[in-house]
Amino acid sequence: MIDREEAFKILSEFISDELVVTGIGTQTIFWYQVKHRQENLYLLGPMGLAPAVGLGIALACPDKRVIAIEGDGSLLMALSSLAAIAHSRPKNFLLICMDNGIYESGGKGITVNKGKTDFAKTAQGVGINPSKSVDNLQSLKAAIREMLQKWECSFLHVKVAPLKTPIRPPDLTPPEIKYQFLASIRRNR
Repeated sequence: MIDREEAFKILSEFISDELVVTGIGTQTIFWYQVKHRQENLYLLGPMGLAPAVGLGIALACPDKRVIAIEGDGSLLMALSSLAAIAHSRPKNFLLICMDNGIYESGGKGITVNKGKTDFAKTAQGVGINPSKSVDNLQSLKAAIREMLQKWECSFLHVKVAPLKTPIRPPDLTPPEIKYQFLASIRRNR
């Protein structure tokens, strides 16, 4: 398993002008800490919306690369979004699932899928290819590099370790998040 902070730091090294959508909880908190910028849309609730919101943005902005980062618990709540992504297949879209096997923001209960659901095979099964799963830093770097070099709809499953210490959410209100993100899209059109 990969330390989540390290995973986010590695991902941030590859991000320049891409639009990034993060799911609630630790995905938003870590991305905010590692690479806060106007091109980020932080979703503060409800669970499971990052894939669908990311898909909508990718379809609306076909000339911009869009990356959605979701947790395993949230993705479980929105598995149907994988079918919608596969149906639309926007070539500018990458969905990343950070999987620690627990509902980290919701009391640290074990997810129903822990050790049973292969998210990469699930994504592949509905038609998202390439779909990969990684569990170490070297394979994470290689997968991100490869997926961002090619313009094709793709899915990356990252096995991360649970948090050891609590973390603080971003100090932004939902309207601030929204208007910063909209300003970045308008500026880049």
